[in-house]
Amino acid sequence: MIGGNHTVARIGGQIFGLVLVVLPCHENLLCPDRADRLYTYYGQFDEIYERHEIFPIDGRIYLGYNEGATAFCRGGRHMKILVIPDSFKGSLSSVRVCEIAREILTGCLAGAEVKTMPLADGGEGTLDCILSAVKGERVAVTVQGPLGNPVRAELGFLSGGRAAVIEAAQAVGLPLAGKELKPMEAGTGGLGQMIRAARAHGATEIVAALGGTCTNDCGAGMLSALGVRFLSDGKPFVPCGGTLAGVREIQLSQEFLSLCEGVSFRVLCDVRNPLYGKNGAAAVFAPQKGADAEQV
Repeated sequence: MIGGNHTVARIGGQIFGLVLVVLPCHENLLCPDRADRLYTYYGQFDEIYERHEIFPIDGRIYLGYNEGATAFCRGGRHMKILVIPDSFKGSLSSVRVCEIAREILTGCLAGAEVKTMPLADGGEGTLDCILSAVKGERVAVTVQGPLGNPVRAELGFLSGGRAAVIEAAQAVGLPLAGKELKPMEAGTGGLGQMIRAARAHGATEIVAALGGTCTNDCGAGMLSALGVRFLSDGKPFVPCGGTLAGVREIQLSQEFLSLCEGVSFRVLCDVRNPLYGKNGAAAVFAPQKGADAEQV
């Protein structure tokens, strides 16, 4: 189900008669509050004249504009439409949503000027959004999926290969787990392999988008793939969500230190949850990845 709203707005000195914010929603819940945060965060909207909610029916987007918007657009200005979508998890990237919206809107509203701004929150579709905004190179690699199966993932390289953008969801995203989520078994080894691939390509700046994963292993699988050793009673093993409590010792190998030497890491995410407590990462996000109360 999807929802959104539209406004008559002045953006960067230009008048937009219809501004559509398309957001993935759960069941029948609309997200006008999240749209407000988008407006504020991106600082795009100078003035908002009117707003009217658009209700989704049968999974389709119903566009329309209220009387104020109609009158405003008839005042000698042609219709301008700004489409700002997030991705539809496991279905469409925000870039693809923009392409579809542009095709449909220009076909329905003759003479309309359609502008698109694909967005992402650090999860699925983040790499597409970044590469749609800046020039870069895509490189495909095969890495370990969340449950050990091989998966195809893409890295994005910017600044002539010096900077790499890694989308964790491409290696360990929720859609890759299928219908059987296994948070106690899933691991982030594939994310570590993506970082290795970025380093092998010569990247010294790594930007990792961490949203939309099906794992709950505190990144232990990623670190293991980079050469960190986890030991339990002196025996090395690769921890996952169900075996983290068995870690008794952590050793940073020379291989790991060499991989990280001279490299800067930045993380893209849209949450500030601590590791522990009632608002901790496990308590809030593990149920979304299939964990029951006892597992949390």
